[in-house]
Amino acid sequence: MMEYSSSQYGYCRPDESGAPTGAKEPRRLLWSIVHDFDKLLTPVLTILQELQERRAGTSRQIRKIDGAIFCAFRAKTLARQLLDLRTLGR
Repeated sequence: MMEYSSSQYGYCRPDESGAPTGAKEPRRLLWSIVHDFDKLLTPVLTILQELQERRAGTSRQIRKIDGAIFCAFRAKTLARQLLDLRTLGR
């Protein structure tokens, strides 16, 4: 299993005041989280689509994969819409 550190995803670190840097700019933190969420969904969706193409497994497992693809795709769409909203607000 691969291990990830928080530094790979650009999470906030405390500054001299002890407050997370994101506390100063909540919108920036929100967009950072949405962007990371979008990036994390990409490999999940890709793997699920590969499993779907193989059609390996029982019909119940295939239905679960189809449902997971729908949910991941919908979540990715919502994340993209939030990111697009950010560009409109500038």
